[in-house]
Amino acid sequence: MTTNTLPTRIFVLCNAGYDDDFIFSKSRAKRLNIPLQSEPIGCINNLHSKKSYFVYLPILDSPQLLKYVRKINELRAKGFYPGDACFGFTRDAYLRDPSPIPLEHLASAKKYAAHRLEEAKKGIINPMYPFDD
Repeated sequence: MTTNTLPTRIFVLCNAGYDDDFIFSKSRAKRLNIPLQSEPIGCINNLHSKKSYFVYLPILDSPQLLKYVRKINELRAKGFYPGDACFGFTRDAYLRDPSPIPLEHLASAKKYAAHRLEEAKKGIINPMYPFDD
C-alpha cells in the first residue's frame, strides 16, 4: 500500500504559491486543449462525488496555454472576471458569465492581468502567483 503525500485541496496548493489559474485536471485541460506536465502536483478529494482526481501544471511554453492566458487576462484588464466557460468548467449549476470586478479589487486585478499578459508576450508563464498580496 502506498501513501499519497500530494496535497488534497486546491487552497493548499494556492497557499504554497501556485496560481489556481494554472492548476488543471486532465478533463479540464482536455476541454481547453492545454498539454500537461507528466507529474501531478496534487490529488484533490471531491467532497461531492467522493472521488479523487489528480491535478497538474501545464506545459508552460505551449501555444495553447499562452492563448488561454491572453483570453482570460484580456477580460481582467478590461475590468471583468472571466466566465467559468473561459476556465474550462462545464457544470451548468456553477457556470457564471463574465461579471464586473468590484472597485475594491479592480486595481489589483488589472495589475495581475498586465503581469500575465506581459508573460504571454514573452512566451513563457510562471505558474506561481506573481505577487505577495
